[in-house]
Amino acid sequence: MKALDALLGALPEGVDPPDAASLEAALANARAAWPGVAIDDARLAVFLGARVTTRTGLPDLAAGDLLVACGCLAGDPAAIEAFESRYLDVVEQVVPRLRYQAVSADDLRQLLRVKLLCRDGERPPRLADYRGTGPLRAWVRVAATRTVLNRRRGDARHRAAAKEAADLAAATTRRDPQVALLLKRNRDAFRAALADGIAALAPLQRRMLRQHYLRGLTLVELASIYDLHRVSVARRMRAAREQVLQHTRESLARRHGLADSDIDSLLHHLGANGELALEVSLASTVSGADLQLSQAV
Repeated sequence: MKALDALLGALPEGVDPPDAASLEAALANARAAWPGVAIDDARLAVFLGARVTTRTGLPDLAAGDLLVACGCLAGDPAAIEAFESRYLDVVEQVVPRLRYQAVSADDLRQLLRVKLLCRDGERPPRLADYRGTGPLRAWVRVAATRTVLNRRRGDARHRAAAKEAADLAAATTRRDPQVALLLKRNRDAFRAALADGIAALAPLQRRMLRQHYLRGLTLVELASIYDLHRVSVARRMRAAREQVLQHTRESLARRHGLADSDIDSLLHHLGANGELALEVSLASTVSGADLQLSQAV
């Protein structure tokens, strides 16, 4: 039996081999639960066999849920549709319970699609980690909860880092009265020029910058969301940052008459050629928070 041979070849070392009847029962249960998922028996047997342990026998596995997981990882349309309709809908429960307004149900769905169904460099999709020892729906709920909590912690770290950078910037101005005077005179001009530079971006550029800086999405996640190569995303992000900072420079020089040396001092003071200010200005356009920039300048 081809499926049995495949299962036996996938068993971890030291695990007693299941008999043919156990495999036939597991395959039948999986097919009964999801008859439209087109994964052949041998492939599913390998997926099942890799999850059998000395403590978890083949009859203990959630065969139907593992069929959906196996199908999603293989790109089967019926499996992906089942995952969307019967498993990802847990976000509707998770989001209200955690009361974190920065992540909507739609946002969380997309984050989970990327996290669970897409490769991260050499790492397989996280759905491959599902072992089948409990319901897949419960496993996805845990993944959704962790995703939101990680985003919340990331936002808190971002705010702390921005505050630390702004405090450092403020300390610099106290040590250098000339920089302090320059910032005081040109604070409004700089903020307006930076905001104009962000507004001048194409909507996709602006959205990608916000998702990266404010929501902490990685280049891999952005590449999956927009169906782009990671290198292409990195180039677009770099081009958007350079465009904003160049627009800021030109506006300060043309509209406000600042010398190049003064502009360099402003950007250097705000750190990383103005990237701290860029992050804060992006935040202010979506949340009204301009605390760090006002502290820094």
